Amino acid sequence: MAVDQDHPHQQRCVIKQVLPQSGNRQKAAELFEQEAQQLASLGAHPQIPALLSYFYQDQHLYLVQEFVDGQNLSEALASQGPWSADQTRQLLENILPVLAFVHDHQVIHRDIKPDNIMRRAGSHTYMLVDFGAFCQVDPHQLAKTGTVIGTADYAAPEQLRGKPVYASDLYVLGVTCIHLLTGVQPFDLYSSLKGKWVWRDFLPIPVSPSFGQVLDRLLMAATEQRYQRAQEVLQALGGDSALQKPPTQIGSNQVEKWEWAI
Repeated sequence: MAVDQDHPHQQRCVIKQVLPQSGNRQKAAELFEQEAQQLASLGAHPQIPALLSYFYQDQHLYLVQEFVDGQNLSEALASQGPWSADQTRQLLENILPVLAFVHDHQVIHRDIKPDNIMRRAGSHTYMLVDFGAFCQVDPHQLAKTGTVIGTADYAAPEQLRGKPVYASDLYVLGVTCIHLLTGVQPFDLYSSLKGKWVWRDFLPIPVSPSFGQVLDRLLMAATEQRYQRAQEVLQALGGDSALQKPPTQIGSNQVEKWEWAI
């Protein structure tokens, strides 16, 4: 946590240290610059923290991002208990347009989970945070195995094999939903004996068959049987009209680049 002393209102912000994947300092700096610019583009969405600055200091890479005041969903679950179907549906209808925006920028988040979705204080708006594991989609690289990144008990099967696709983000969003509905950890919601999710067995209150079918399709192990895009899930929920382009934030892509030297 930090304070921007140059900001008229002493704006609070978050400084994150980035661990470069490349051991080559010059290469790491170049990749960091590219990723920072991508984060700046994503931060144009009002439900994604804005990137305020980035810099290199003492051989370390840093991002300066907007501070989001509120609870993440893990904290909300711990304080309020399992969610209702209506709450979970509202979460999907609120966060799916954000995910569509991310995918339209050819980015896969790869680490959607309750810890990385926040509800702003005094608001019903959800924020998608922590893009530290995101990957830029290269159509020529989709068939190749890459680095496994994400949280194991939420990650889609193909992501655990290092081959994430857009539908991988939808899978982990589905896992997040059944975790919120039941209050039970994902590992315990899957039966290895039956080879399927048994989340309904842990529901405090049953959900409607139609909503259950949406969640079941999000959780399909085979990517071809799963929803492919966020728009498809919204249509299944009857909320496709909610998928609108986010309002433009003036100057949101004009990110300050602090001077640094290699």
